[in-house]
Amino acid sequence: MIEPLARQRGNVPWLFVRDSAPVLVDRALFPTLSAFDWRLLGGRIMAVEGNRFLDLLASVAGGPGWRCAAEGDCRRARLRKAGPAPLRTESEPLPLPGTIANDPPVHLGAVDFVPWHTRDPRPTVAIDTLATEGTALVLSHWANQETPASYRADLATESVFAFLDAGAELPSRLLTTDHFDADGALAVFAFAEPDLAMRHRRLLVEAARYGDFRDTACLEGIRLAAVCEGLRRLFVKNVEAPSDSVSRGRVLAACFEAVLSELPRVLRNPAAYGDLWQSEEAHIRATEAEIAQGRLVQLVDPDGDGPVTWIAQRPCPDAGSLPAGTPTYAGWSPQPFHARSRALDVLVLCGHEGTIHQRYESWARLQSRPTAKRADLTAVAAELEIDALKVIDRQKRAPWLLSPHVSFTFDGMSREQAAERVRHALAEAPLGWLPHATSLLPVYGAQTVSHDCAHASGPDVRGSAAGGS
Repeated sequence: MIEPLARQRGNVPWLFVRDSAPVLVDRALFPTLSAFDWRLLGGRIMAVEGNRFLDLLASVAGGPGWRCAAEGDCRRARLRKAGPAPLRTESEPLPLPGTIANDPPVHLGAVDFVPWHTRDPRPTVAIDTLATEGTALVLSHWANQETPASYRADLATESVFAFLDAGAELPSRLLTTDHFDADGALAVFAFAEPDLAMRHRRLLVEAARYGDFRDTACLEGIRLAAVCEGLRRLFVKNVEAPSDSVSRGRVLAACFEAVLSELPRVLRNPAAYGDLWQSEEAHIRATEAEIAQGRLVQLVDPDGDGPVTWIAQRPCPDAGSLPAGTPTYAGWSPQPFHARSRALDVLVLCGHEGTIHQRYESWARLQSRPTAKRADLTAVAAELEIDALKVIDRQKRAPWLLSPHVSFTFDGMSREQAAERVRHALAEAPLGWLPHATSLLPVYGAQTVSHDCAHASGPDVRGSAAGGS
């Protein structure tokens, strides 16, 4: 399956990568990109030019630009050994997103909805997603997106409420997104049912915050987020699994229609949906009880600038009963962890295993507080193995993922010693993600590349791994 990695607004050439080499590019991009040495490193496409490299996907999505391969960067030596990722071009232009299907929109109250890949001659409003060539307005907290400054917020739902507060007129009543989650669904709902949404504004925002960040003290918000996810699961359970982009888009549109039509009843009587939120609430309460009984303990960071570290005496015994895809820390609910620290790196040690989690907030473009660096966990994993910790999970550590993590085992050392080695590896790791950076990848018609490495790498954010206060 071919997935898009990069795009430009308007009449854009596109860049694609398959699951393995070669990198497939549109013929209009080929002359610019073919000048670089392309390498496949850990499943990531890297452009190499002399002593500099660029992580393609991270840069396109808002991460750092060209980096000097300094002697201390472990990727320098590994790139020399990495296999080539040759470029290949097609004789005909590649298809653009937004030209895959031509389905009619789904009617949702005051607005219409089409999935992101649907072709429609009208302009769209992109909610909690990327812009396409027909986008008239973006309301998203995704990195490197064009949300107007007056509407930027930590959550797409907050951006929609800011837009409603301004009394502005929507440039189009056709909304689009590429996925379903609580934040995106509630943001669309606020446009679909603005009067009802305004009456429940705080509840909707806190539900969106819990859905994305697992970080709210509002119990009603936690319940609403769980109901949104539960309704999605019930809907998906009863439809045939989609096999391509067109069928996925149709399922997405039908899911929005089904869930959002139920939300007015949920808001009137949330207790009636207890079967969808009780397990989530019980999971949080069990984690709180584990902390209260001293079996889940937060270590004190002597310097105060590393990851927040927790030691669990046991994995959560009920983790296996949670719905598939539920985020956990050693099986425990992340919410009590996040309530006690705003650090964006969370280290959980249980027995002789540990996992470094990077919170979703370090991926989004936050407005409420500064976002410190997100370390490259690929480099962190390599450093840990040098320090005799065995990495056991290599699948979910790419810095452009929403919540990457890396797991490891340790023997012959205490948990405190393991925590110290993780702190050191995170502090020394190269930057993996910076939501506020602007990509400098020269693939959109530019004929030259900036060779100012200091400028291209963005500001120096190699300080605390924790967020601002």
